[in-house]
Amino acid sequence: MQILRTQEAQIIFNKKLKAQEEKKEKEYAEKCRKGAEEYKKEKQLEKKERNEKILKNKEDLLAQ
Repeated sequence: MQILRTQEAQIIFNKKLKAQEEKKEKEYAEKCRKGAEEYKKEKQLEKKERNEKILKNKEDLLAQ
């Protein structure tokens, strides 16, 4: 009887542990996704700013 209780407790513990691990994996995946989105936005902004600077320089040269 004691062995059965011990096994049941181990099964419950394993289920809780698995649930915690899955939660951590989802949190990590979400953090990575957000980081990738932020990086993409930064790169797009840098590209936009670079293109604006190039256009301004071109306009300045043409105005001379």
